[in-house]
Amino acid sequence: MLRRTPGPIFFSPKFHEVQPYFMLSNHGYVGYFVAVNADFWHSLPEDIRSGLEEIMAEVTDWGNERAVAINEDSRQRLLATGRSEIIELPDEELLVWRNAVQPVWDQFSERLVLRSSRRHGAQLQRTSQLGGFLL
Repeated sequence: MLRRTPGPIFFSPKFHEVQPYFMLSNHGYVGYFVAVNADFWHSLPEDIRSGLEEIMAEVTDWGNERAVAINEDSRQRLLATGRSEIIELPDEELLVWRNAVQPVWDQFSERLVLRSSRRHGAQLQRTSQLGGFLL
């Protein structure tokens, strides 16, 4: 099975009991966002908006750190079963994948990237270093 991360999803459906190999490709990113009605947001005083943005940045960092810890725990649990092997692609092979998908990324990225993601490019870069796959 091709997986983007070694997450806990391995255990609930018991894939590890019947599947001998997991290939980690780091090809995806499961992200979440907070949506707020624009009129409501702009009705808030600037100090409240900036405070909320600061809190969201802190919570995002905390959540990303937790995700790394949970994924590592799941990876260790999977290996401890002795029933499955985790295959990680070498950087050279990941580069082949990235190059192959680049035209699709170019075609759709402008439509799919949220305004806030553009403003927080550094956060996205940190996320990619946590196991996500950004081109």
